[in-house]
Amino acid sequence: MKETCTIVAAEGELITVAPGSLEACMSCTSDCAHKGTTFNVTNPRRYEIKPGMSVTVETKPQTQALQGILALFVPFACAVILWFCAPFLAGLLGMTVSEGFKAGCVLIGLFVPALIVLLVTRLAPPSLPWIENI
Repeated sequence: MKETCTIVAAEGELITVAPGSLEACMSCTSDCAHKGTTFNVTNPRRYEIKPGMSVTVETKPQTQALQGILALFVPFACAVILWFCAPFLAGLLGMTVSEGFKAGCVLIGLFVPALIVLLVTRLAPPSLPWIENI
């Protein structure tokens, strides 16, 4: 991913940027929602930067692919697997399989892995994007 961002603050190693700011927002000091959500990037090439500058920010394609797999594919795959395993699970629990039981299995298969992915991503240190060029 390559995206043009505006530098909001530069403190030490971490630089705070806002994505896709409009031209009118470049000189604005207001803290409105039009600037977008800010995030941190690194400056491995040690560019001379100042707040208000436009920079190109890049992220590894492998990181984006892993995020997509974890966020979408894992919960979806678990939901499908639990749909097909619902008769076996109902037998283990001494229940008869019904559409409601299958729907419950699908919901558990969606939300439990999604919650686990959310917790893991909050505990793991983030892979920060970096400033590619000015």
